Amino acid sequence: MYLTDIDQYLELNSSVTASVSLDVVATWFNVNSQTKAESVESADYNITTTATTTIVGVPLSLSTRRIVQITVKNKGTATTTVTLRKVASGFTRELPAIELAQNESFVYNLDEAFVVFNAQGLEKT
Repeated sequence: MYLTDIDQYLELNSSVTASVSLDVVATWFNVNSQTKAESVESADYNITTTATTTIVGVPLSLSTRRIVQITVKNKGTATTTVTLRKVASGFTRELPAIELAQNESFVYNLDEAFVVFNAQGLEKT
């Protein structure tokens, strides 16, 4: 997934009826379109509200962001539905909504695959 303009960003939304605690790690490459210089950045969050949170901000001018990996773990006590959203020019594209029970997690990776893991760390099928 790419963020290619200064008005594109990635946000995460969760909905719960009880306490929420999501550990989120996002990692991405920045590539300057003129110099071709590359850098890697990441951000860590502990989300404890049901509000929408920007997890990867807009790229700098003349840059592209390529999302390398996003990891989300539900450390709360209730099952929650997590939705990633790509926002571009005011339009929102929702990616698959994923339901996570307590201690379950999911990973989005470069292959644009979503993998969900149960509380024991085993891949859910």
